[in-house]
Amino acid sequence: RWTLLAHRQLPSSALWFGAAPLTLLGTGVAFSLATTAAALLLLVSREQSRQLATQALGQLGRAERTLAGVTAAAPGTVFQWLQRPDGQGGFSFVSSQAASMFGIAPEDLVVDWRRLPFAPEDLERWPRAMAEAAAGQGEWQTEGRYHAPDGELHWWKGSASPNAGDDAVVALNGIFVDITEQKNAQRQLAERERTYREMFEHTSAVKVLVDPESGRIVDANAAARAYYGYDPRDGDAIAIHQVSLLGEDAVKALMARSAAGEQQFFQSRHRLASGEIREVEVHLGPVR
Repeated sequence: RWTLLAHRQLPSSALWFGAAPLTLLGTGVAFSLATTAAALLLLVSREQSRQLATQALGQLGRAERTLAGVTAAAPGTVFQWLQRPDGQGGFSFVSSQAASMFGIAPEDLVVDWRRLPFAPEDLERWPRAMAEAAAGQGEWQTEGRYHAPDGELHWWKGSASPNAGDDAVVALNGIFVDITEQKNAQRQLAERERTYREMFEHTSAVKVLVDPESGRIVDANAAARAYYGYDPRDGDAIAIHQVSLLGEDAVKALMARSAAGEQQFFQSRHRLASGEIREVEVHLGPVR
């Protein structure tokens, strides 16, 4: 058996320590409460951060899908070039069309722009051109040649618009477009124009061009100007029915049949600038 004695007085050990145990206990409880509150705040903050991060990732994903959709619909390779204050520059973004247009992965061009398959002279002047574009205030355009994946030398055209940031870095948002077909069409048109001019001008036959709607003589070769005495290039507004004595309605009917593809041959009487009347043979055909 044990006998328990209870005393109202504090034991001698409590007197020895004084109020220290109570202070320590209070401090511990306060620290525990503070730690618990901090942990709860951290958990709430972590959950909020997770939600914000999820929202940000969702917005970023939507922005990336929008950018991919926009660039996929573009008629060429979309790019962003960053021109830095020290004169250095490079691509920060290149769209996926670079693979089909240039035969190079977009990320490779972001790493090193010198991998552009430009003709050597165009590749050499490219960084200077971008620096000039960054220094300008309006839209920039230039063109050159590049080696396409099929091994042929194609034409490219580049255009970009500068946008300066607060850090003095200028972002050039632009696009590369293949203009080979356009260049070929222009070359063929120039060749046809040259051939036509040689056939029209360099001949002793009298030739004039007449607008079938108005009957106005829009051009005449040297032989026609010498024969008739008129020069449409000097501003002389001369209509074919002023020259031909067939009459305006008859001349329009002939030109209408000729415009439909019928080659017309007939004899007529023409009045020269001097007033003299000449008998002529006329060959009338459409020129497109």
